[in-house]
Amino acid sequence: MQAAGRSFSELAKPLEITAQTFYRSPEQYAGMKTPEATRLKDLKSESVSLKRIAGEQALECRFKKGWAAEGNF
Repeated sequence: MQAAGRSFSELAKPLEITAQTFYRSPEQYAGMKTPEATRLKDLKSESVSLKRIAGEQALECRFKKGWAAEGNF
């Protein structure tokens, strides 16, 4: 893994990955072709975005219920 005498940390830093991520990736993506792995990564990213939106909506709903309970409607 060492290219041109560089350490793993020097190689991983521009990629913004940790050693754990690097060594886990082959296990997680074993047998997948590049488009499949890319699609999986995109789906995980979309899932994070949707969870964030759901959390924001739940917080907004909670705020509105509290606001209405105080008689500020």
